[in-house]
Amino acid sequence: MKLASREDLTIIIKTAGWIFFVFAFGAILDDNEIVGYVFQALWLFAILYSVYEHIQYRRGKRPNMIMFPTQNDNSSKFMFVGFGSIVVALSLVGLFTFDIKTSYAIMAMAAGIVIVFMAYLLSPHGWVRIDQNILSTYNNKNPIDVTQLNRVIIKNDTINFLTIYGEIQKSTLLNLDTMIADNIKNFLLTKLGDKISISTHITQTAQ
Repeated sequence: MKLASREDLTIIIKTAGWIFFVFAFGAILDDNEIVGYVFQALWLFAILYSVYEHIQYRRGKRPNMIMFPTQNDNSSKFMFVGFGSIVVALSLVGLFTFDIKTSYAIMAMAAGIVIVFMAYLLSPHGWVRIDQNILSTYNNKNPIDVTQLNRVIIKNDTINFLTIYGEIQKSTLLNLDTMIADNIKNFLLTKLGDKISISTHITQTAQ
């Protein structure tokens, strides 16, 4: 099993930070419950919006993006489920043992449940997105100008993007089989046209 990706760890760290910030900010605004409730509602809305975006993709409402399996999917799923369960458990302990405000406990439990749900919603984790001639992809922080692309090579564990200047950008730690590779190829052909060479080199099925 592969370790969770940096992107997943970043989501977990940011979520943990937001939970801490909500409780700290709520304590500061303890005398102004309305402002505290509004702030908590906005925070929960931000999490739910991320969930909504992934649901929209699965419904075919985000045509500029394609998702595919990676070697980190299983470990990432366990990490999200574990972290979400810990958040729910701590919120219950805080509610019944330390007598924290019910509203804070409910918000924390809701966040924990959403995190567990995200474990399944965010899988698979691999993705390629093309917006306004800029291609971004999983496990690669460098945006790619599609007008500079010359060739794309799709392998079991890697997608190589070769530019006209000889540079190579990679999306790595993937887990692709023939059918998924063909889906990625068709997506890229639809978005980039046939002026760019796109080839698949799949030697085995995804595990």
